[in-house]
Amino acid sequence: MKQLASFCIILLLIGSCNKSAEKKTNIESSLTGTWLYKGEYYSIGGPAEWRPAASATQTMSFFEDGAFSAPGIYSGASHYSLIDTNKLQIEPMPTDKSYQRFIFELDDTGNQLTLSPIEPSCIEGCSAVFERISHYIEY
Repeated sequence: MKQLASFCIILLLIGSCNKSAEKKTNIESSLTGTWLYKGEYYSIGGPAEWRPAASATQTMSFFEDGAFSAPGIYSGASHYSLIDTNKLQIEPMPTDKSYQRFIFELDDTGNQLTLSPIEPSCIEGCSAVFERISHYIEY
């Protein structure tokens, strides 16, 4: 009986590991593509205010292999990785730790991405909003 219980526990652990990896892969594929910077929310102590992008030319791209590109937004950054189902890390960045971590949110359509820095974070609160312009990227 103890062996059966141990076997069941092992099966549950293996099954949960596979689901976690599968969920991470689905999230990575939902980020893959090119995103157009639309603007940002920021606050200087009061409610957050919307500031639209000055130009409609700034983009960032997430590649399937973890490569990352965002000239003019996160200049010099070349890699991203998922930390959790709603957190990602972009590196290298001009911070003390050479990376920046974000909470990310995708809208229900998967075509709007919001990045909010958490490490280092904005003291007053801020987030950048992007719109998907392409799902797949070729080098």
